[in-house]
Amino acid sequence: SDALFVDGLRTADSNRVAEQLFGVQQVEVLKGPASLLYGQVLPGGLGNLISKRPGAEPMRRVDLGVGSDGLRQGSVDLNQPLSADGKVALRLNALAMNSDDPTDHVYFRSRWIAPSLSLDLGPRTDFVLLTSYQERDYIRQQGLPWEGSAEPNRNGKSDRALFTGEPGQRPYHSH
Repeated sequence: SDALFVDGLRTADSNRVAEQLFGVQQVEVLKGPASLLYGQVLPGGLGNLISKRPGAEPMRRVDLGVGSDGLRQGSVDLNQPLSADGKVALRLNALAMNSDDPTDHVYFRSRWIAPSLSLDLGPRTDFVLLTSYQERDYIRQQGLPWEGSAEPNRNGKSDRALFTGEPGQRPYHSH
């Protein structure tokens, strides 16, 4: 995590919640040593995720999707200028996703919202307020042994849907 930044700020070492890529406008990759610009970072380089920001043009986008393993996802990306000249603007991004897994008892649920406000305070001054909130609940695949699932085993083949964890366990919850 020493090599991941969001809007030029280092993500916390204890951050176990992945960044929501739906809210990313651009990804910057800086190869090589970047200590002069970003402080103590790994010598191989870093990645910087740039959040979506309000703009001067109105925009509305709503997407719905379905997929295999019970995937259901909806997202919203709205941008609204609040002044005639577009110097004040509001943007709202949101995503909700539920999916199951081929493995019994395994699932993933995610909710994310990110409102932002932009104020143009002069020729050299912009004020941008970026906020986001995310919740994730999931039960993960506990894994299967190589022998019996991918390679033959003297006891036969394991069912790929086999969940080796505790079916009644509480889900992982992060926000």
